[in-house]
Amino acid sequence: MKNEAEFKTAFKKSVKAQGGFSISLAAPMVSGVPDLYVIMPRFTPVLLEAKWLGEVPIGFDKKIKATKLQQMTLDECNKVHFNSALYLVGYKLEKKIWACLVIHNCGYVSENWIRVEYINKSFDVKYLFLGIGVTRIHGS
Repeated sequence: MKNEAEFKTAFKKSVKAQGGFSISLAAPMVSGVPDLYVIMPRFTPVLLEAKWLGEVPIGFDKKIKATKLQQMTLDECNKVHFNSALYLVGYKLEKKIWACLVIHNCGYVSENWIRVEYINKSFDVKYLFLGIGVTRIHGS
């Protein structure tokens, strides 16, 4: 993966392969709208603001570069329902591609966060959702 667009496409394909649905929320006339709307089986829907860090060094600790409007949108969503809007962060570390979810008000990401490797052209989305605490829906 070389950029954010490729990262988002790979993540969306992973969602679909695991029985979920995702859609890009391209809104050029409305700044601050998160990049993706994702629904996974047995989880509440989430909004994800995607960020691609590129290649990072071992032991990295990076600030998430978001606009004030992006951060405000995530904050407002999470006032309604905690973990309803998150950062989806992708990066390359030692020739492997990784994805992690970051709570809206954290502001940084490190190698120590719960993450999943891009294996067999897929990210384990359910594992990410469980790891960050996306609300589970019980029943059917």
